[in-house]
Parts: sequence; C-alpha cells; structure tokens
Amino acid sequence: MTSEFVNLFENRLYISLINIGLDISLNIKMAVAVSGGADSICLLTALHRLLKQKKSPIQLKAITINHNIRPKEETEGDATFVQDYCKGLGIECIRIDIPKGSVFQLQKQRGLGIEEAARALRYEAFYNFINEYSIEFLCTAHNKNDQLETIVMRFLSGGDCGALAGIPRTRESFIRPLLDFSRSEIEDYLRELNIGFRTDKTNFDENLFRNCIRHKILPILKKEVSGWEKAVLSLSHKMYDDNRALDIITEEAINKIDFSLEKDCASFNYNSFLMQLAAVQRRLWYIAINDVQPKKRIPYSLYEKVIAHERDTKQWKENAAGIEVEFSSKSGRLFIRKIDSNLMLQNGDKVFFVIVEEQGEFFIADYVIQSYKKDNGIYFYTKINGKEHTLFVPYLNYPFIFRSRQSTDTVLSADGSFRNVSKVLEGFKCGDKKDKIPIIQELQTPLQQVVGIWGSFFTYTDWIVKEWQ
Repeated sequence: MTSEFVNLFENRLYISLINIGLDISLNIKMAVAVSGGADSICLLTALHRLLKQKKSPIQLKAITINHNIRPKEETEGDATFVQDYCKGLGIECIRIDIPKGSVFQLQKQRGLGIEEAARALRYEAFYNFINEYSIEFLCTAHNKNDQLETIVMRFLSGGDCGALAGIPRTRESFIRPLLDFSRSEIEDYLRELNIGFRTDKTNFDENLFRNCIRHKILPILKKEVSGWEKAVLSLSHKMYDDNRALDIITEEAINKIDFSLEKDCASFNYNSFLMQLAAVQRRLWYIAINDVQPKKRIPYSLYEKVIAHERDTKQWKENAAGIEVEFSSKSGRLFIRKIDSNLMLQNGDKVFFVIVEEQGEFFIADYVIQSYKKDNGIYFYTKINGKEHTLFVPYLNYPFIFRSRQSTDTVLSADGSFRNVSKVLEGFKCGDKKDKIPIIQELQTPLQQVVGIWGSFFTYTDWIVKEWQ
C-alpha cells in the first residue's frame, strides 16, 4: 500500500507540472534526463507513476549521458543501471556516449571548469535528442538544494542579477518540476518505495567548487544563519524580476548604440555606449563578446579597462584571452575582435598559449625555448639574462601545450590527489610572476593533464609529475 508521504509527494509534483504549464492530458512526447543519481531516478519514477495514475496519454522516454570523464567501471555502471531501470518500468531509454577526452578538450579550449565543459556537451546532446525524437518537454531533476547551491556559488563568483536569479523552472524545451523539493525529501521518497540509485563519487571531491559550497559553506550557513534558505530564494525571485526588466532596456539600447556585427568583429558607437546605464553597458558588452567568442570566458578586467578609457579621445587598444578591443578616434566606434594568435598580452604580463608540435625552438614573448626528446621524456632549455634554465618532464611526448596558468588548472601530487595550480604557485611565493611561470600540459591522454610547472624559469621551485600515464 502506498504511503501518505508518497501520495503527497506525487500530488505536489502534479501541481508543479500544472504551474509550469504542462497539460498531462495532451498526447505529447516528454522525456527525463536520468544520470542514475537519486534526483533523476526519483523524477523518472514519480512521473511514471503519476502519468499512469492519471491515465495520461503522454509518451515518456528517458535519456542518459555517459560523459566518459570517470573510470570506465563507474560510467558504464551508471549507464547500465539507468538502462536496466528504465527497462523494468517499460520506458525507452536513449543512451548517448560522449567520446572519451571530449570534455577535457572543451575545458581547455574555452577555459572552463570540468563541470561547465561536461554541462555544455550534455546540453548539446539534449538538443540533438529533442530534435531527433520530437520531444515537447525534457525534464531535468534540479531540486531545491541545487538551486541554493547555484545561487550561493554564483554570488561568490561575482554573478550579476541574471546569474543570481538561479536555475529557471522553464527554458525552451527544458522544465524542472523538482525545484521546490529538497534532496532529503527526494531520498525519503525513494526509501519509501525501496528504490536504489547510484552515487557519483566526484560529488564528494571538495576541490570542485560546487562540492566545496555543498559540504563546507552551506553547513556553516545552516548552523549560524537562521532563515538563510528563505532569504537566498527570496533574493533569486527579486533578481529574476530585475533581470527581465534589464533585458527589455538592453534590447532598446542595442539600436541606440548602432550595434553592428561583421564576421568576427562586433562594433558600436562608444560615446552612445557610455551614455547607457552601467548595468546596461555590461549587458551590451557581453552580447558583443558572445557574438565574437561564443561561450568563452573572458576576464572581467578587460571590461574594466575598456570603461576606464571613457575620457580618452585618442585611439587605444586593449586585449585579453583572445579578444582585442580597439577604439577608433576617427569613427568614434569601439571594435571587438577575435585574436588569432598564440601570444596575448594581459595587464602588461605575458600570457601565452603555444601548441608545440615537434622538437626545436619556439618563442614566448622575448624568450626562446628549446625542446627535444630525451630519455623517454622532453627536455626544455632557455637562457634568461645570461643564465641557463632547464627542465625535464618524463613520459611527455609531442604535441604538448606550453602556456600560462588558468584558474581551473589542477596538478597531480605525490599522494595521488589533485591540487589547484594557483595554490601551488602561491606556495612558491612568486607574487605577480605567477602568470608568467610556464605550465606544461600533455595531450597524449584523455585527461590532458598539467604535468609540469617550470618554476625555476624564474628561480622558483619546479613541480614535475613523474608518474601520470
């Protein structure tokens, strides 16, 4: 006999679907994104039971994504578990396997965190699935805890009102019926029905920002700040309203600044741009950036430098992370272009990225670097101010990447754990030279790991990963 808790849970889900605008009496195709974790197994189960109880004509499917970023036995185990569970319910399950190494490649290309890169490829697969199977609604299992974690995480990352609005209930074909359900309620629901689920071990890796928020910061808020959850959710509702208003104002401002986009260059009248409200200026800036370099993270410092030129009437240029911004005093327009170059200047420091294909010389700013194969690895040599500097990285082969650090970089330590490269460099006490110290990244394995930090390039300590294959 079904418990009162289960009945109440499923009735709340039904009300959530109504509030979203989904009419379950329609003969449409709907799907659930299922990872095998408690949240998605709960959503699939509750939807299946609810539609059956209501005798809904909705055709329910499932989709599961194998990102191939964890050990094979874990990812294969998750996918197989989902497929078997769906088979037991009589639900068709579509499995998508992302090619091994694709997530890590995208992470480096766009300067993303591993979670962001995985999400980008996951949603690309979702869109393809929606189109191929004519899915009207794709349900994801984001819950109340996810919402709280997301808002706090974006707040600590300096997010604007759009970011602080949190996870939307609906976006295009995506709906999130569990946003008002806590993780404990979800697990209680599965426990009542004696249904198992898979646990992703990476959920406990506190080196990942979201997990740090979940396991360290939120417990402190729960203990020390009464009513914090209600306050955070109230903030997100207010930010949602503010964000909608700014969207309307920004759309009107696009015409006022004479915005233009040609090939890889966006431009607009700089004075008209400066006359807009600061919040609108930022939105116009990110619209232009996204048109030129879609979905790539660009440092906010570049925007700050552009605004700092507001009183300059002579021609000037700024650049960072593959973007060049130029003001033309002749036309009065600001031009935002994509830079196709291995070497970029940021804040006067040499920020570099070079793919080294073969042994020989390559250049980083004023430095000539030599690399060649030696003793099952690669040997590096350069001379700075008459002093020789060398480095040997075992097991490394061509091609590899020689570059400056990224905030998301991690490096393997002797105890088998991964450490953030920025924290390693803090330990070197290298101050403002941390962006100049070369990082060596291998391209031989799907992980594409950082395997060397050439600290002695500037008289600091070297960090060499001796066993990484």
